[in-house]
Amino acid sequence: MQVVRVVSGRFERTLRRKLCEMALATLVARAIPKEDLPELYLRIGYFGWRMNGFAEACHRLGVAADSLTPADTARLVARLKYPQPRIAGQERWSRINIRAQHLLWLHSQHKGSRAYVGLKIAPAYEAI
Repeated sequence: MQVVRVVSGRFERTLRRKLCEMALATLVARAIPKEDLPELYLRIGYFGWRMNGFAEACHRLGVAADSLTPADTARLVARLKYPQPRIAGQERWSRINIRAQHLLWLHSQHKGSRAYVGLKIAPAYEAI
């Protein structure tokens, strides 16, 4: 549903929007394999001011996408929940850092399990 929400660009809090998102998410799930959705979301997600999509976020933050450490990745992905504003105050930095620490903890708990799947570059979505 997050992919649909970002693509549609509609963020109002209404039951009608949510029902439309649910219907569209069902269609998206039929068209795009489930394991490809996280990558798609990263490519189009809003990470903060002037950071629309993974590539732009990496560029703005000065990190190389092909050499991210788990900590770099966690700090980047944390911005999906707490987008970085143009001028971030102490509270926003704190939220981003707490979220990043939580993501690192989740990574440490699941990286050896069969449920852990690393993201791959899917050629079908490179143009996004």
